[in-house]
Amino acid sequence: MGLIGWYTTVKIKAFFRWKDNRSGIIYAILGMAAMLYAVGLLYLLMTELTKRLSVEHFKHILLVTVVSMTVLRKFLPQYIPFRKSLLPYHPTSAIFRYAFNVLDEILCFNFVNTVLFISLLLIFPFFTIKDALTWIIWIVVAIICRRFIQCLLEQRIRRHDFFLLLGLSLAAIIGAVIFWQPAFINTGSWEAALIAIVVAGLADFMMEEKIGEYEYTSRQGVTSSHTGFNILMNAPVLRVAVTGAFIVKALFLLVLTMKMQKKGVNEMMFVTMLFSSPALPFTYCFNNCWGPLRNYWFSIDQADPNGTAIWRLQLRIMALPLAIDSILTIIFYIVNSKLGPMILVSYFASGILLCVLSYYWSLRFPFYVKRGFSMNVNTSTVASLITLPICTALWLTCLSPAYYLIAVAYVIAALVLIIRMNKFYNNIRISVYSKLYR
Repeated sequence: MGLIGWYTTVKIKAFFRWKDNRSGIIYAILGMAAMLYAVGLLYLLMTELTKRLSVEHFKHILLVTVVSMTVLRKFLPQYIPFRKSLLPYHPTSAIFRYAFNVLDEILCFNFVNTVLFISLLLIFPFFTIKDALTWIIWIVVAIICRRFIQCLLEQRIRRHDFFLLLGLSLAAIIGAVIFWQPAFINTGSWEAALIAIVVAGLADFMMEEKIGEYEYTSRQGVTSSHTGFNILMNAPVLRVAVTGAFIVKALFLLVLTMKMQKKGVNEMMFVTMLFSSPALPFTYCFNNCWGPLRNYWFSIDQADPNGTAIWRLQLRIMALPLAIDSILTIIFYIVNSKLGPMILVSYFASGILLCVLSYYWSLRFPFYVKRGFSMNVNTSTVASLITLPICTALWLTCLSPAYYLIAVAYVIAALVLIIRMNKFYNNIRISVYSKLYR
């Protein structure tokens, strides 16, 4: 709990300027409550699932969840790199710098996974130190995969270099999966797996060096292919991000469907609810885009100061991604009819509330963001702390039908919030402009 409090405090301090925002304490309390809520809900679900599953099945479900969350790092609140606090002691050698960066991601970017490790080791006696070490090794593999995806989305490397190194890394990772999979249960070729990990890490290291060369030549006057943020579907970076998010969701739902057809519903419940919720498009796309839309926000606000034009613009931006995401969820429901009511009710109830909350966040973000869209932009911290508990709260419907009342509460809360936002919109815009121009 101390680690959670420390993490949340640092993130809130980085996001809010304490001298300029007196409500920072309230947001800090809300953020800490959200983190504590998530850990408590995780403990409740784990306790319930361990009664229905074997130990080995439970470990595999958690492993898939942790690795998928590591690959989709934008699911989680971002973190200030730990290495910045050790800047005077930062190693100068390229290979040591790369190793330090990987260690930095394990310590900081995967904070939720770290809390999960500690919770499992303390709560469940069947989760051993060997399991934790295996998870850490697989997280390194997931980090390598995610770094390749992120470099592709940010267009920070020449494509022929990217695909060459990607092929080398994927070959190594596939080899690791083939040779290392038996080691989870009995014995396996640890030597072959370690060699594969080293090769994948070498490819990742070469990619970082290529990125450095590419960025240096770009600063010297060579034309860069990176395009700035314009608007949602006209921005190449965000368009690729949205497409990539849906491809990942479709693949994961396909794999979950095949697993559930063979082994039943309850075994894959933990991962199923994560990918059948609207958390992916909101945390990965929408929570990151409202701040960089500040110029559009200003122009629309001056043309129509009632707030309705901004609300309609955001609905138009979210319409296509949410339509595709909901279609994927409905297809998953049709194939797995046993989960149908729970998936559909939880998806649309949380989606309605998150749309209204996005409207609120879009009014708060313009005076926090000073640059264009980037995969590292830090506007989604508090939004992610709130988005994930909203989606995961409806997981409780698998325990009792009475929890469907949460969905009703979501719809009522969305209606109340949108009415209050429209009523007090003028006060909100005055507050925003006063903070921007004082």
